[in-house]
Amino acid sequence: NYPVARGRDPRRKTGLSMSDENEIFSPAYPVELLSRQPFSPDPEVLRAALSRRLGQVDMPDEAAADSALVYYLRDFPVELQDATVPAQLAMLKTGKPVEPSQYQDALTQSWDIDDAQAALSDCRHSMAMVNLMSSSLPQKVRREIVAGGLLALLESVEADLIHWTPSGQFIDPQTWSRRMTEPEQIDNPSYGFLNVRFYNIEDSGGEIVMDTLGSGALGLTDLQMHYRDLEPQKVAGLLYDVATYLLEQGDVIDNGHTVQGFLPEDRWQCLHEMSLLEPQRLVLDIDPGPPFAAGQRG
Repeated sequence: NYPVARGRDPRRKTGLSMSDENEIFSPAYPVELLSRQPFSPDPEVLRAALSRRLGQVDMPDEAAADSALVYYLRDFPVELQDATVPAQLAMLKTGKPVEPSQYQDALTQSWDIDDAQAALSDCRHSMAMVNLMSSSLPQKVRREIVAGGLLALLESVEADLIHWTPSGQFIDPQTWSRRMTEPEQIDNPSYGFLNVRFYNIEDSGGEIVMDTLGSGALGLTDLQMHYRDLEPQKVAGLLYDVATYLLEQGDVIDNGHTVQGFLPEDRWQCLHEMSLLEPQRLVLDIDPGPPFAAGQRG
């Protein structure tokens, strides 16, 4: 039941500049909550929950409305050209009924939740959390804001699903909140921020493309692997581990660098190139070498 990538050309498109890397950068970084019941957060209760996780949080009088709540994060200043402003979190009720058809891609690439389709079919209400005025902050700081804000929001409302828009997946809210208590997630939150996707290539004789989605939205480089005759679960683990490392260290893997493969002697070479999967973006391709590499590299 894995998705099929139809009509994809397995030839590589290289010779790109690093400026292509941020084509899918997400300035507002929206994360959507879905629920069977309407969302009705208490503004002050939510402000207090945010303060416990993100320091001094204000809610200007003019920033409260029936469809939106805006909070200023005073401990996260953002330097603009002619002013310093606080980073902001906004909670937005869409007011539109949930249409399951708009989530089909995420449904096919959500691996850590049981029957997201059934849960989605019962949801009628949505609320988006967006991170405003923060696109210039380091991605580690933005992840701290998003994780803290989402934890506070989930303490204040009932939600049945998280639609993590930048990484294209559904996540169970209780599972996500529980994972955020793990030391490694506290130090370097990756759960939700990263997704590993899987596609069979149509009429290719068993070729598979897997990639990560989520790093690009934070200004980093997503990963990709085009291969055959390897165990997908192991490939997924490798891609997730390398992507998590890059969340911690930044884009430190350059063309010609290698990463550890499945065996101690495996050194798999890396090369930046255009993605084989949508959205089109610059990715770091990992070449497992013969006999496992598929497509034409270089």
